Amino acid sequence: MSRQLRRGRQPYLQSPVDDIFSFFYSALWATLWNENIEEIPSELETWRQKVRGTSDNREAVIHDLVDERFNIDLPKIVRDMNPLLQEWHKGLDALVSDWIDIYRGDPEKFASRFPPDKLLEFDIFAYRGVLLFAELALKHKARLSTK
Repeated sequence: MSRQLRRGRQPYLQSPVDDIFSFFYSALWATLWNENIEEIPSELETWRQKVRGTSDNREAVIHDLVDERFNIDLPKIVRDMNPLLQEWHKGLDALVSDWIDIYRGDPEKFASRFPPDKLLEFDIFAYRGVLLFAELALKHKARLSTK
């Protein structure tokens, strides 16, 4: 779930961006618990514990992943997924920002950018999120396809 949805502030309108974040966190989880990881360094075990924890703990893992001082001793799958996860998270943050601008921003700006049909607006954001992932998967395909 996205940070906003996990924090559970009321009222909250769940967005397609929240759903795309669920996909992101599923990919992060699958990376950290990949069955081909034979040795589990202490840093990886710490991340595994944090991902199971609070929103703040999980965000700390994301922060570590985007840190330029990324540990090269981590398992190959984690190192290989790191650039994709970095770019994907950055893109999702931009999508969240756009969503917030629309729903909390200037109504005229909102009206000029999107049709009046709210379901279509949701679809646009959902497709933007899927497109973001598809473009990044294609960009990183060569590295992620190697053993």
